[in-house]
Amino acid sequence: MERNGTTVYMNALHRGRRIRMDNYNTVKQNYEAVKPISGIRSSLNLRPLTDRSRPYEVWIEQNGNYGAGFHSSHIGPQKIAKSNGVRPLLMFSPDNTLTFTPQWMNSYATWDLLSALLPDGIHFAKKGAKQYFELATPDGGFSYFLSPYQRMPGASIMRFIPYEINGKRYFKVHAEDTVTETKTLVDREVSKQLRQEFEAFKNYYAAMAGLISTEVSLADEFKFGESHGKHKSRDFLKLTDWLKRAEGEEIGSRWADAVRAFYIINSNTESRYDYEMQTTTRVYAHATVEDLNKLSTKDFYKYTRPYKDVLMPLGVSFWGNGR
Repeated sequence: MERNGTTVYMNALHRGRRIRMDNYNTVKQNYEAVKPISGIRSSLNLRPLTDRSRPYEVWIEQNGNYGAGFHSSHIGPQKIAKSNGVRPLLMFSPDNTLTFTPQWMNSYATWDLLSALLPDGIHFAKKGAKQYFELATPDGGFSYFLSPYQRMPGASIMRFIPYEINGKRYFKVHAEDTVTETKTLVDREVSKQLRQEFEAFKNYYAAMAGLISTEVSLADEFKFGESHGKHKSRDFLKLTDWLKRAEGEEIGSRWADAVRAFYIINSNTESRYDYEMQTTTRVYAHATVEDLNKLSTKDFYKYTRPYKDVLMPLGVSFWGNGR
């Protein structure tokens, strides 16, 4: 379902079975109620979550903690079952702390399994490509905490601590496991200053662009008809502080390079075939200052980067593109 602009996974069942992990005692009972797979795999203590034909999704016991996760195995040439390792996904400790360990988090199957396992008050959620856990709050709202997988895939955990208010249980994320997010926004003051600088640069460009000869423009690394030169020019504009002028400077130290880059990006060539003469000629459309006047806001931001990083409060989600 969609909530707060976020896709929330809310499976009640997994393969027709209720496997909701409500608390430590419930999960321990579920573990003990399932008989291990018999036969050649009997030594591996595989207790399937649902179908016994799926021995890789299992209830797990580790050091007195109970939960669910994955246990892969294979049958060796000597007809002996061998384990490829146990991977806990969600585990309850005796104090009812729930620990999440990311496993195969790029898989829809894992997301669906998580949504069926998580206790009431916690849901797996996604906003675009970003993965969150949605936690119900006592005021009837929800808070969103970025999955540790987004920070360091396969290496971090997230612990959920239960607490009660007015007889109802809620969860909070352990303070050591929270992932703070930073949102990148356009700094309007910086943008205004850069636009003023850009106006000065355009005056310089108007005077200099006409001096760039076709021979120079068509140097091997910057041919109009090849995308390589345009890509290289865009990279220069996106990765350098080409517009910057030192105090007292009338012309920036990288302005000449920027003129060349804009000239290459906005100049084009077209091949025309003369059927009567049976010859092909190239027609060049050279860049002018009008091309800079038509520069979109998107491209202006891309080439000048008037951004600032804003620390977001915990529990607030946002799209990865900064919106």
